[in-house]
Amino acid sequence: MALALATGQAPQEWFSAAELAELALPGLPGDKRSITRRAREERWAAQTDAQGELLARPRRGRGGGIEFHADVLPAPARIELARRGVLAPTLETGGDQGVVTR
Repeated sequence: MALALATGQAPQEWFSAAELAELALPGLPGDKRSITRRAREERWAAQTDAQGELLARPRRGRGGGIEFHADVLPAPARIELARRGVLAPTLETGGDQGVVTR
């Protein structure tokens, strides 16, 4: 797993469902399958930022899948990521500014 805390790397912005499940964040289900289901139901893959860029992308590396930008996550999850140092704190950490659902 490429999480900042685990590897000492810079904070990240993109997360797979498996990474989110492992992080056990508030406001999110605790397993990969349930996170994937919630992402589908809430249309995370169709959300865009203020510039119109999608907030989901194909995952690089073995196994494929999708990575989601932290901006699609519920506020409690983003705040916890920033608190843990996994996500760089930004103005967006406190709210849903700039996220557009298609």
